[in-house]
Amino acid sequence: MLKTMSKIAGITAGLAMLASTALSNPYKEYEGTTLVVNFPAHPHYNAVMQILPEFTKETGIEVEVDQLPYLKMRERQTLELAQDEGDYDLIAYVVFSKADYVYADQLENLARYFMNPKLADPSYDADDLIDGYVYNIGFAGGNKGYLEGKTGSLFGVPYGSETSVLGYRKDIFEKHGLKVPETYDELLE
Repeated sequence: MLKTMSKIAGITAGLAMLASTALSNPYKEYEGTTLVVNFPAHPHYNAVMQILPEFTKETGIEVEVDQLPYLKMRERQTLELAQDEGDYDLIAYVVFSKADYVYADQLENLARYFMNPKLADPSYDADDLIDGYVYNIGFAGGNKGYLEGKTGSLFGVPYGSETSVLGYRKDIFEKHGLKVPETYDELLE
């Protein structure tokens, strides 16, 4: 599986960026390749499904998608990544899986693919991404093992994001003398 992932990791970085038409098809040598990807059954990835035909048209790379609910996805990924030759060439993982996959050497470090002029889109600007999302979903090996840091590396590129919201009833908080937390530390108290 790692050999397959190594061979096509650069292509998958292109999938995340949707190959630029300004290039003279750097993916020519991969034309006719079929990637098997695993995405969660989630609206963010339904949007990906709509643009995959454009990706195939621009690159010549076909994409087969296995969409699963989150819990089934983790179970299937764990089984697939543990095999020498699994079915998936690319996975969309959730942040709580990242450290486990990296520790087990099941994800490919992406840095060298972004440095490869044959694979990297020169118009791609990583500064367009929000640092917090990149560090949260993409980096591992740094602080606490799963965050960015001096020993961390890039293993994924964020696609979509979600935010947690605290909802509360003001009357119940007032009745019990509770203060609305303004930080995560206060929330955990």
